[in-house]
Amino acid sequence: MDFGGKYYQFKGLSQKPNPIQKPHPPLYIGSWDSSNAGLKRVAKYGDGWMASTYNITPDKFKEKWSAIRSYGRNFGNPKPVHQLATKIHEGEIFLERF
Repeated sequence: MDFGGKYYQFKGLSQKPNPIQKPHPPLYIGSWDSSNAGLKRVAKYGDGWMASTYNITPDKFKEKWSAIRSYGRNFGNPKPVHQLATKIHEGEIFLERF
């Protein structure tokens, strides 16, 4: 891989070993305050949403999840975000696949 940016340039980089998942490991994007900008990033680039359950009601949570799905359709994402993960209790992760 080659990269040429403002401050750094690299030629012939590689990463080994390659990930087992194809085409890549799932990308979960988190959002703390569920801002629209954050939700759009989830919809555009993510395979899943690592959602914060702090300071949010179940109704707001559903609203934000619907917004992610809607943004994904608007971006023409062929594989809309289909996984939701959230921390329920300390050390416990909930994962839902759609």
